Amino acid sequence: MKRTTYLLLIAMIWSVNLCFSQNTPILNYSVNSIGQVQLEIEGSSDKYYILTARHAPNQDYESVTSITMGVDGLMTISEPLNAYPLEN
Repeated sequence: MKRTTYLLLIAMIWSVNLCFSQNTPILNYSVNSIGQVQLEIEGSSDKYYILTARHAPNQDYESVTSITMGVDGLMTISEPLNAYPLEN
C-alpha cells in the first residue's frame, strides 16, 4: 500500500512539473568561435532554463543539452559542447 501511494505521489509531482513548463522566446542567436550555440533570452531569477536539442530535423526525441539557473534581465544560455556535424 505504501509503495502504491509513493509511486502515485511521484507521478503527481512529475505531471505538475510538466504543466508549468513554458517555451521562452529567443531574442538573439549566435555561434561562438568553437561552435557552441548561444541563445539570448529574457530571464527571471526564480526560474531555471532547460535547453534541448533535436539531432535530426524530423526527429521527435529531444535531448537536454544544458540546465541554467535564471538571472533577472537578459541572459545567455548555451550548449556545453560544439554543434553536431550535419552528417550526423
